[in-house]
Amino acid sequence: MDRKRSRLWSFFTLTSNDKAKCDLCNSFYSVKGGSTTNLKKHLMKKHRSIYETIIPCSVTDTAVLEPIPSTSASSESINPLIKKNETNPQQTKLTAFIKRPVGVVREKKINYLIFKMIIKDLQPFSIREDADFKELINYLETGYKIPSRYILNNTLLDAQYTEVQKKLKEELESVKYVSITTDGWTSRATTSYQAVTAHYLLNWVLKSALLGCFECHERHTAEYIKNELNRLLIHWSIQNKIFVCVTDNAANMKAAIRLSNYEHLTCVAHTLNLVVRAGLQDCELGDLIKKNKSHCGTFP
Repeated sequence: MDRKRSRLWSFFTLTSNDKAKCDLCNSFYSVKGGSTTNLKKHLMKKHRSIYETIIPCSVTDTAVLEPIPSTSASSESINPLIKKNETNPQQTKLTAFIKRPVGVVREKKINYLIFKMIIKDLQPFSIREDADFKELINYLETGYKIPSRYILNNTLLDAQYTEVQKKLKEELESVKYVSITTDGWTSRATTSYQAVTAHYLLNWVLKSALLGCFECHERHTAEYIKNELNRLLIHWSIQNKIFVCVTDNAANMKAAIRLSNYEHLTCVAHTLNLVVRAGLQDCELGDLIKKNKSHCGTFP
């Protein structure tokens, strides 16, 4: 038997007449008599995802992993299984009824892509429980098992957060100056939050990153905002790199930046909005807008 005709040899190297080394993990296996059975078993157990990539459209694994038959009549008699498949290409394959488990590498990749879709498209973790989503995943990869909400919300989220935080810290360490914008807002549940965003140049490309969005547990005094802001900047090790802080025109925000001894600028858009609102209140146009709002509110 010409052992080099077997597709298995794409992942093994013959070291002697009766030994072969796995190119993936450097394990050695016997190939006495030209048998590739040990090589096949090793790939199935230790490198399942690789093994699945070398399975062509055949009836059984035996037909797949045996040497490619020649055109001679003798080889057809040795492997009648392949001959039968050639004469009847429409025959249903045995592998069509087998639900193969997904390889470890491929499973991790699918997990990552699903998690990335949830984060970037602002989808809830409960999407994994939607019937249509399950149907789609099952159609694309029948052997894949969708991770639980616990794994998505804890294992994958924590791992991704740690990776992104490490990358962002490395970027912030490499820049000389960082500017920040900060503003407070209140949720529908009347919970107050403060968000801080960093802006910096990296290789002459303007980049922005959310440093934190923390809940305010105390009154929004200038002292409280200053302390929380400094705590966040120290966490990211950029307290000595701040070029300018941009906030709205609220007195407590301006005072907090002043207490932090940072350069301060007010938001142009917010200032323009205040100017327009003040102008509308001092003219008849403001009354006209109020009347139109009341009329529009009566229609669905």
